[in-house]
Amino acid sequence: MTGCVEKIEPDLKENAPKVVIEGLITNQPGPYTVKLSETNSFYTSTPPPGIDNALVIISDNTGAIDTLKNTGDGVYLTNTIKGIIGNTYDLSVFAKGITFHAVSFLPPVTTIDSIFTNYYAEDDFIHKKGYYLAFSAIEPKGRDDYYLWKFYKDGILLNKPSDIQIASDEGIKENIDGLESPYVFQMGDTAKVEMYSLTEAAYNFYDGLNVNLHNDGGFYSSPPANPPSNISGGALGLFQASAVETSVFVVK
Repeated sequence: MTGCVEKIEPDLKENAPKVVIEGLITNQPGPYTVKLSETNSFYTSTPPPGIDNALVIISDNTGAIDTLKNTGDGVYLTNTIKGIIGNTYDLSVFAKGITFHAVSFLPPVTTIDSIFTNYYAEDDFIHKKGYYLAFSAIEPKGRDDYYLWKFYKDGILLNKPSDIQIASDEGIKENIDGLESPYVFQMGDTAKVEMYSLTEAAYNFYDGLNVNLHNDGGFYSSPPANPPSNISGGALGLFQASAVETSVFVVK
């Protein structure tokens, strides 16, 4: 029996570039960043081009207003505005002849009560030999909460672009008790966890992004689609306002 492989180059439709907006404001000291770029062709491997010469403004419900400074390559930094829990932030972007707009509430985040490690003496299906950071926190009752976590080892971020660690209080059953990170640590490592509060819109964005990143293209997989954005005007991306809780632990 013989067989052959025929190489097929699909004729993919080239759509006009879309504006991508990535903005984050937190209750930590600024400056905060808004990144503007454009989508690339499917066949292009170069990084997406940044958008300079845009007007980017962030204001809040207390009357504060800040016109961001362009630092090049589509990166804009705040000057004076502060991230305060309970405030609502309004982002306006004027770029490519189009006005884009987004609003985000800055929700509170719960306090990490304890942080510790679990040790695994042998490799198994989930763990490698070593220590795994775990933490507990009191999850507030009577409200809907959404979270994102980032983990660091000796100051280096461990989350890869495809490692988006998110959860809703419904998903964790309103109980953060010994929640374990997916990253292994060794004796002497300095481990850090950052816990971000998310709005429901931000959670849905990351959840949709996760679906795309882990889509295997199989028969039962959902068709790829852009994550739901909270930005109007046709832009892709997310304007995120988050409170951040940080805890550090030295493995010993």
